[in-house]
Amino acid sequence: YYICTSIPITKDAFLTTNSPNNNYGNHTDFMALRWTKNGSLFTVRSLLEVDLSSIPPGMIIHSAQLNLYGIYSASNQSHSIISPATTNASSLHVVTSAWNESSVTWNTSPSFNPNAQFSHGNIYNTDNWIISGSAITSLVAGWYNGTTANYGLLLKMDDEITKYKKVVFASSDYTVDPSKVPTMNVCYYDPSLIRRAPRNKSLVINENNATFSIFPNPSKSIINLDLKGFILHKTKIEIINLQGQIIDVKIPNSKQFEINIDSYSTGVYYIKVYDSKSISIKKLVIN
Repeated sequence: YYICTSIPITKDAFLTTNSPNNNYGNHTDFMALRWTKNGSLFTVRSLLEVDLSSIPPGMIIHSAQLNLYGIYSASNQSHSIISPATTNASSLHVVTSAWNESSVTWNTSPSFNPNAQFSHGNIYNTDNWIISGSAITSLVAGWYNGTTANYGLLLKMDDEITKYKKVVFASSDYTVDPSKVPTMNVCYYDPSLIRRAPRNKSLVINENNATFSIFPNPSKSIINLDLKGFILHKTKIEIINLQGQIIDVKIPNSKQFEINIDSYSTGVYYIKVYDSKSISIKKLVIN
């Protein structure tokens, strides 16, 4: 059983030496550049951080992919290389201290590993940068497991001396085309399900495209689940706390199923719905 989810990156900001005390946490662009303004050179870097809390505890990260989408920005145009620059190669570096999206500036920017974690060569027009493979998977797994502090990544030009080169991607605040906002695709699995799987069978997650919705969420007393695509007579619902403990199990008798949560403490839980062919997990907040 692999569960794959696309997590929108909602925390990002760019930093500029042109206005070193200004915060740009709600700008539409996620970019890096070396350029001039009114004859003065300046540099831009950007930060992003992915929230992995939607993944239930105790899972094993199987793969991860970071998606940065190139755009034509009204204020910064698109990827560019203009003489004397000969390259707009840039890299992502692991951030090593905390930062606040609504207050970070160039002068308060967090520390980062000077060694590039991910790099690309020249990039043109509105090309995307898609990062997949073992390195990003290992990094995301470390963030998720807590073995590596998750302060995100910093984008910067490899050469911050030569002028007239930039890379421009959509930030989380890009509203022209919401499909362009940065995302982290993560596939994971529940090791307990793998241990219970028959050795001679290959289990496929969501064979029937099953899913469900929870409303209201957050909630105080009653939640309603709307189940779609599950085989009803084979379906179970588990309520799991942040420690990975199953605190309740329900057997639904209809596709619209009500659960009384009065007896649960306030906090974050996970609702897992599964049958013989599909599994889906979503976060529930009880307030």
